[in-house]
Amino acid sequence: MTAVRVLAPYFPPAVAGGGPIRTLDALTRAAPSRMHVEVLTRDRDLQARVRLDVPRSPVRDAHRTVHFLDTGGPTGTLRLA
Repeated sequence: MTAVRVLAPYFPPAVAGGGPIRTLDALTRAAPSRMHVEVLTRDRDLQARVRLDVPRSPVRDAHRTVHFLDTGGPTGTLRLA
């Protein structure tokens, strides 16, 4: 199985970023079944200070895993620049 890693500033359930977020979601869902897609993203929406309602553990579906990093706090933005 081929692994594909995606570093994305925003990912669903974030919505404030609009079309690019939905497009990335669709692209990662459409990846061939022989690939496992791993997404690393923020736990906040665009310009939001409040954490999204997402689990702290990875979210898995079909052939995709999404990691929502806690980017709050003074060094939070350094974790996902």
